[in-house]
Amino acid sequence: MPPQPHPPIAESARLYLSPLSLSHLNAYHALNSDERISRWSYELGIAPPTKDLAETKALLLSRLPGPGRDFMENYAIILKNSTSEEGNSGEKMIGILGIPRLSPSGAAAEVGYALLPEYWGMGYASEALILFRTYYFNSTRPVQKATLLAKTEPKNVASERVLSKAGFKRVGFVKGAFEVVDFRTGEKGMRDATEWRFTREQLE
Repeated sequence: MPPQPHPPIAESARLYLSPLSLSHLNAYHALNSDERISRWSYELGIAPPTKDLAETKALLLSRLPGPGRDFMENYAIILKNSTSEEGNSGEKMIGILGIPRLSPSGAAAEVGYALLPEYWGMGYASEALILFRTYYFNSTRPVQKATLLAKTEPKNVASERVLSKAGFKRVGFVKGAFEVVDFRTGEKGMRDATEWRFTREQLE
């Protein structure tokens, strides 16, 4: 396999996970500027797709570990034997996965993920999630939790399928799970969610 410019923290035959960095900016912009990817948040007015590279760069920097964000870790999902937007042979960033926040109680780490539309339906998302949850519970970090939590829109069947294939267990429906602000009107509202969990004990 060709050299990997971004060292992997976990890998499978098809993919590897690399710590998100500014070197991934172009691919990260492709993800965050695509309305098909953000539809589950965009349609609810939570966050619009980024408009330009500068806006995407600011978003990317906010997703990197820093003061007050020592719990945060995000990874580029890299497809092996491909070519990146930067022209690097042997890798292409096709998605992102990681921990953008802790649960409201602080007891669990919340997992989020997104994949470029042309790679949907190929098993990449669940494959990457399996890599990540195994890595998470077999490594150390400043803020370590015993539970990984994921939330999905009740109608987002594809995302629920990803979580189920990765071993996450559905734990229930949460009415008014969290507050959102409509970026178009400024109005506040409550958002429902289906909650999924994966615990350290499930690896044993």
